[in-house]
Amino acid sequence: MIDLTGFLGAAYPWVKAAHVTFVIFWLAGLFLLPRFYVYHHETTIGSPEDRAWIERELPLPNLRFETFGNSGWFDAQEFVVRLPAQGIEVAVKADQTMLEALENAGADMMFDCRKGECGLCEVRVIELEGDIDHRDVFYSERQKDARSKLCCCVSRVVAGSGRALIEIQSS
Repeated sequence: MIDLTGFLGAAYPWVKAAHVTFVIFWLAGLFLLPRFYVYHHETTIGSPEDRAWIERELPLPNLRFETFGNSGWFDAQEFVVRLPAQGIEVAVKADQTMLEALENAGADMMFDCRKGECGLCEVRVIELEGDIDHRDVFYSERQKDARSKLCCCVSRVVAGSGRALIEIQSS
């Protein structure tokens, strides 16, 4: 056996520890294969990637989807949201989401992910003073530009000139 302690000197214990750690992680990885990561904001369950995985009869728990959100273009600011069908008008504070404010006011809202990925919390815009700061990954750029709906779990309204107000209708 070759003695490497002289060649590596004081670094020998660190090199040996790194080697052992690498081997442990490599062996652990063998038990987790195959694994497929999808990095795309429009990829969802039922997508071509998902169907291809199922057709190959690979284990679904090893299929991972990761989305990359948007923290917005503007600083969060307070705005007012109206939900006329339920007789609710509430101020949305800078440190809370529209969904949270509506829930606290007693609105019956539908939601799931609270990350702007699923679109279940979609609300339709009836009236808008200000602009929508879309922070979701659910809508396409064309849908965002239409300014007719938003994901109330993450998106916000920002003031144009004056107050920020949005009147919505639950989908």
